Amino acid sequence: PGQFRTEEQRRELLDAIITEERLLQAALEQGMDEDPEVRRAYRRMLANRLRDQLLDERLEAVEVTDEEVRSYYEANAQRYERPERRRAAIIFASRQRDKNETLGRLETVRKKAAELDDITHFGHLALENSEDQASRYVGGAIGWLSTEQPDRYKWGPKVVNALFELPEVGAVSDIIETDDGFYLVRLMAVDSGGDRDYSKLEAGIRRALLTEKQREARQQLLDDFSGGAKVEINDLALTRAEPPDAARVAENNRPPALPDKG
Repeated sequence: PGQFRTEEQRRELLDAIITEERLLQAALEQGMDEDPEVRRAYRRMLANRLRDQLLDERLEAVEVTDEEVRSYYEANAQRYERPERRRAAIIFASRQRDKNETLGRLETVRKKAAELDDITHFGHLALENSEDQASRYVGGAIGWLSTEQPDRYKWGPKVVNALFELPEVGAVSDIIETDDGFYLVRLMAVDSGGDRDYSKLEAGIRRALLTEKQREARQQLLDDFSGGAKVEINDLALTRAEPPDAARVAENNRPPALPDKG
């Protein structure tokens, strides 16, 4: 639309059609339509065209109902359960100093932290006493932790377990001794977990079910075509088949060299 309005444009289009037809006739005269590569490409094109046309019709008919989405969610509810999470703040002291001095200092910090009513992290106490460089500038906050695989956290299972033993937000643990040093941990917040909201999962479940149904539709299409076909496989020939030489294929597909500038 909008093209070939002028006589000149229509003449150019006609010339292109004529050129293509002449090349086609020349190719047929040279027997190119019998070339094995051409025949293979033609066969693939026909097969793909038929498959795409029929498959498009089947895929358009595929749908996922609200009932199917809800049933899948309920049948797999355990997959969508979130474990309890707790947000933690820490103060860390390494073993480089005298142990008794370190324990005394941390015990003093622990008592001072219990007096911080306006915040749930360690505040200035972390900056003044913690050797954990990543958290000391943010009140010792280290994010959300869960009891699933507690050894995946660099602070180790002892710190994680102590966090989950704290009775309420703002509570501070006793001094925790680990291989790398000593910790205080404070409970900042609690996420009780539980089932994830269905409304937030519905779209993802629907997409997953639709993808699976479409895969089944594709497979069913292939099964329908192969159901009445008699197929015989020559296992010996299959065993003896050799792949083409990679170097030769690369050589044949190499583009021609650029002409010399001279």
